[in-house]
Amino acid sequence: IKEFQTVISNFPHSDFVNEARIGLGWIYLKEKRFADAVIIYDNLVQNTKPGELQNQSKYLLGISLKNSGHPERGDITLEELATVAPESQFTDNALYELGLGHFDRENYQGAYQNFAKVTKSYPNSDIFDQALKMSGECLLELERFSDAETVYAKLISKSSNSELVVESQYRLGWSQYKSGNRNAAKITFQNFIDANPKHKLVDLALYW
Repeated sequence: IKEFQTVISNFPHSDFVNEARIGLGWIYLKEKRFADAVIIYDNLVQNTKPGELQNQSKYLLGISLKNSGHPERGDITLEELATVAPESQFTDNALYELGLGHFDRENYQGAYQNFAKVTKSYPNSDIFDQALKMSGECLLELERFSDAETVYAKLISKSSNSELVVESQYRLGWSQYKSGNRNAAKITFQNFIDANPKHKLVDLALYW
């Protein structure tokens, strides 16, 4: 913190001063000093030109606001980023965070729309698999079980994240069960149990 503060205080015209502000704000986020992070990132948003530095600041401002007890303002900030800068490297993460907010508030349709934007518009995103999984979770809550089956089958076939694949195998069986495809569900659950005998979800798979 002291190093960043020294750069900001003593070298206000340095080419690296804004990077120092970004770094200082990030430390505040890590230390859960969210109000301090809000001040840093809001200042950056207001005083930088349109571009990736401002986009990054806007994304981190949204996260800081959501964690400082201002979820509505945080969502507005993230939505503005997604609308104004759809090509930004931070927009996929902004959409994902918006989706999580809607999901936590049990607005599953709104959450699904944001997660689906990530999977449709940002296929190379590093959070693609997580967004796809959350899309499936929303579809289950919306009782769109056949669509959920499709999502989990896609995740199983494409993801390199082993834990996500394992969880999706169980979720696929649950989607099949809820859609009335009991024979397919039985096979899927058995395959899940055979491949992951010590997994925390095995007892539920055995039950269903």
